[in-house]
Amino acid sequence: MSQQTAKNLKADRQLNIYVYINTLFNFILQEKAYQELLEIYGTETPKFAPVKYEDLQHMHYLDCIIKETLRLFPIVPMIGRKLTEDLKLGEFVLPKGADIIISFIRMHRNEKYWPNPLMFNPDRFLQEKTNYIPYYMPFSDGPRNCIGKYE
Repeated sequence: MSQQTAKNLKADRQLNIYVYINTLFNFILQEKAYQELLEIYGTETPKFAPVKYEDLQHMHYLDCIIKETLRLFPIVPMIGRKLTEDLKLGEFVLPKGADIIISFIRMHRNEKYWPNPLMFNPDRFLQEKTNYIPYYMPFSDGPRNCIGKYE
């Protein structure tokens, strides 16, 4: 197993733990996710139903739970980038070529962009409430957006 594959597996395991913890302690979320599974599988025991790739396209609330988990607990806390053009921030100008750091934790927990930012609330990612998307970057953005995409 390559070192990158091991890192990816560790990140997946950590994300799963955060999803389980946040959902475990919120019975309303559990019920919403369970009802969604009942709608998809039409059975009283969806935990025994085989999951197909096509089913994932219908798991909208589960997707919201995962997105909210990644908002509060991003896989990496920050990334570095090099500016491709001058950037004006208030009275300051950062020159093209400057190295910058983007903090996902600070952005994802900023009250300016997220009401009650420390509250676990998957409903903020429902389709009718997607005005947060520009401030949501669970991994990164742009051509190098996924940490584990390239080995």
